[in-house]
Amino acid sequence: HRLDMEDDKEILASSLRSFVDSSMNNFKSIKTKQAKLSTRRALESFVYGHGHGAIWATLKEESKKDEDSVERFKSLGFINPKHLDITCLEGGEETVEKLLDNPIQALLSIEMFFSPYEKLQRVLKVYHGVNAALSAALNKGGGKEKLPSADDVLPTLILTLLKAKPAKIVSNLRMIEVYSSADNLRGEAGYAFTNLYGALQFLMDLKMEEPENLSISPEEFRKGLEQYREAQASRTNARAESSSTATAEGSVESPKKIVEMPVSEIRDARLRGEQIDMDWARKWQQEHAGDVDAAPAGEQTEQEGGSESALPDGFVRS
Repeated sequence: HRLDMEDDKEILASSLRSFVDSSMNNFKSIKTKQAKLSTRRALESFVYGHGHGAIWATLKEESKKDEDSVERFKSLGFINPKHLDITCLEGGEETVEKLLDNPIQALLSIEMFFSPYEKLQRVLKVYHGVNAALSAALNKGGGKEKLPSADDVLPTLILTLLKAKPAKIVSNLRMIEVYSSADNLRGEAGYAFTNLYGALQFLMDLKMEEPENLSISPEEFRKGLEQYREAQASRTNARAESSSTATAEGSVESPKKIVEMPVSEIRDARLRGEQIDMDWARKWQQEHAGDVDAAPAGEQTEQEGGSESALPDGFVRS
């Protein structure tokens, strides 16, 4: 059942992207690049808005984790900048709330948007807001401008999550990961997404069943955060070495491909009186699986490469 749900996510995501692409190809009167981009964004918002129910039906496992995440945020509400070693933010609760107001509001607004692109832009706004807050805190005394350290971004994102307590962050981030195009998950937006996903995972990995963790000292918490960073770095290096070795030996397994479904196939099936649902889509994918050759060993298609790189180290595709 769990594998079927993962297939449903991939099939629906592929079908929606294919529908938007095919529709855009039919807009012959739109000439300028900006007009095409604006039309695509509007179409995506419309399509994903109307498909919201079907999309969220594929995210039931993540929705269950949402409830756990909210309880965890509440239990870890005692954590402050000192625990996270963010010295520039150690100015009292009111000061922290004011500095982080913009990224907190951006974080809470993610679930108000429908398309993965729109949601990802809110994630990017969270990231920009965190950097702006750190810059403001570092330069409040004047003098030569100081820039935020990359080491401060993850802890500040953790603090932002705890302050905001977003109700559906697990399912929203998973929706972005699965339904976004590879291009959208590259660059700064992809980096922001990876950092926010990593901050959430750190909080979800804390062992809450141990009572002492609910009153952990700043020193112990910083030690745990540092160990998490080291573990991430080790996993990154191990994965890179494994990938390099496998490529050299020619043993990289060809990735499973999702065949893009033309809109005409759906229209023709409806005219034939067929019921268009997940079972129909899964059957269509199986019948047309041989239409697209898998990428050669050691290579990845643009979409697959982007999708794989979007998931932070230490995460598994559950």
